[in-house]
Amino acid sequence: MNNNTIIESNILDFINVGVAIINKDFKIIKISKEFENITGFTEDEFKENSLEIINESFLEKIYLNIKKKDFSLIEDDIIIITKNKKEKYIKRYVNYILENNNISKIIITIIDISDYKKMELNILSSQRLETLGVVTKAISLEYNNLLATIVGFSSFLKSIINPGTEIYNYLNIIEKNANRASALTNQLLSFAGTDYFRESQININK
Repeated sequence: MNNNTIIESNILDFINVGVAIINKDFKIIKISKEFENITGFTEDEFKENSLEIINESFLEKIYLNIKKKDFSLIEDDIIIITKNKKEKYIKRYVNYILENNNISKIIITIIDISDYKKMELNILSSQRLETLGVVTKAISLEYNNLLATIVGFSSFLKSIINPGTEIYNYLNIIEKNANRASALTNQLLSFAGTDYFRESQININK
């Protein structure tokens, strides 16, 4: 690995979302620091075992999609078990980098949504729509703040990276997934009845 590759690989550690890069044989290429923080496992521990140490079926859907030659985005919520045996809910996105219609690398990004899930369960048990609206608004606003940081750092890093490099593609994927997640939080804000955003006519000249 040359110095430029090392520098580009380390840039992933500045993104506050978990990133795992694996090859078509599911071998670990790179695990970001945030991925380690969320799971509790180090990159070396993942390389010695596999991503399935956090969930025994973590790679199952990816494997089945590849077998069917379905390279569309995977977006789901799954439960993982951290190194200290703590259960966490994560939002997972799986993207594929293709070369000549063959998989070159698989990019997996994860966001810890455990707090949101706990709130969601509490709300469902209480069956109070008013509480649901208040909590949904609070969580959505906080979630949007986190996603704004992800998008901001991704855009900044893209501005200093050569567009022809692989890391630029990784940053594009992170930025795209963060924007998709932000759109979902805006839907939650709308459900909560907030005026955080609304459509209106404006006079551009004025």
